[in-house]
Amino acid sequence: LASAFVADLGESGWTVEVLRGHQTFTRMIARKGGESIEVDLAVDSPPLFPVEVVDRISCLAPQDMAARKVLAILDRAEGRDFTDLWVLSREYGRAETISWAKQLDGGVEEAHVAGAFGDLDRLGDDELPCDPSDRVRVRQWFETWRAELGSTTSE
Repeated sequence: LASAFVADLGESGWTVEVLRGHQTFTRMIARKGGESIEVDLAVDSPPLFPVEVVDRISCLAPQDMAARKVLAILDRAEGRDFTDLWVLSREYGRAETISWAKQLDGGVEEAHVAGAFGDLDRLGDDELPCDPSDRVRVRQWFETWRAELGSTTSE
């Protein structure tokens, strides 16, 4: 799909730079006429929980979003992933969230998640889209969770 998409864009006058390409995920930037757009194409697993309808729009259940945020932190680790997971995991629980992530992707291991939580250190406070007064709590939350995951993997 990604190759065909890149070819179609090229035929339409776009230049495309593939930033990351894997079997189930491709990130690219397409440029034309001084404008650019980032495009992600991904194969996703089916939801674990029933899809919900909010304002007539089908969307994943919050539990599914929490599990997918763990996977996002393992992949891209952007500020929004950490702040979203902070909100969702406080609601649904750390252990449950990790368990759901493992159901979505059988390759998820606590040690890898703990390591990925360390990526929060590379982000500045301005990259965490939450109330500025919550940024220290977000960092502490993930440091504590990281330590808990580390202790479960070393036993």
